[in-house]
Amino acid sequence: MKLTLSNDDFVGLPRYALLDPILDYLLANGNHLATIYRWGSNPTGYFAILKKPIDFDLIEQSFELPASILLNKQY
Repeated sequence: MKLTLSNDDFVGLPRYALLDPILDYLLANGNHLATIYRWGSNPTGYFAILKKPIDFDLIEQSFELPASILLNKQY
C-alpha cells in the first residue's frame, strides 16, 4: 500500500517538509546524506545530496505523490 503525500498535511511547515517522508524512506533503505545539512535550495526547488543514486522505483512503489513533486530521473 502506498503512502499518499498531500500538501494539505504540511500546512504551516517549511515547504520541504513534504519531501521529508521520501528522504527518510531513502535513508532507511540504505542511502546516506553526502552533506552535513539535510536540505538545500536553489531556484528549481529543494534538494538533498545523497551518496547513492536515488531509487526512483522505490519511491514510485511506496508513495502517491502530489503534482507539486516532480521526479526528474534524468538528473
